[in-house]
Amino acid sequence: SPLFLGIMSGTSLDGLDAVLIKVDETRRPVRLGFWNRPMPEGLRETFLQLHDPLCQAALLKAQEACLAFAEEVSQLVRAVKKDTHRLGPIQALGVHGQTILHRPELGISLQLNAPAAIAEQTGLVVVSDFRTADLAAKGQGAPLVPVFHEAMTGNEEADALAVLNLGGIANLTLITRERGTHARTQMLGFDTGPAN
Repeated sequence: SPLFLGIMSGTSLDGLDAVLIKVDETRRPVRLGFWNRPMPEGLRETFLQLHDPLCQAALLKAQEACLAFAEEVSQLVRAVKKDTHRLGPIQALGVHGQTILHRPELGISLQLNAPAAIAEQTGLVVVSDFRTADLAAKGQGAPLVPVFHEAMTGNEEADALAVLNLGGIANLTLITRERGTHARTQMLGFDTGPAN
């Protein structure tokens, strides 16, 4: 039987609770173990500060912006579907969200997004949260940019290529290609500073 691990913390902020279960042949959950980790005092204090009315107002505004963003994305999807219905159904929708805080040196990037609301409104499978895995791997939170640049320049004859992207933040992709029987491509992408 497959094992499932669930972790949650309650509004009491006393700690994290974990339960490990398996599903038996009758499809009933069977508890295999339970664990608790006390909430560190500093983290508990941070969560309590986030309950401050001023902070709550900003958090509420951010969540309202997520839902408004979802509505705008959904309207655009409906327009795209209308214009392209003859090409066939859309298999998935990638939605990055709106970045409002980006500090990759701290492993932090925050995008306002509501992918579940977008999926509900569009009927599409929504893929999101592109940055966090790259940040966890010590990247700068733009894992798709180098892959896109390599795909768009894949037929270039150059063995080395640099692509400069001038968005809100400038980033550079370095692509090196080894040719021959053991051909391989290496990519490196990173932010360089402010741009537009």
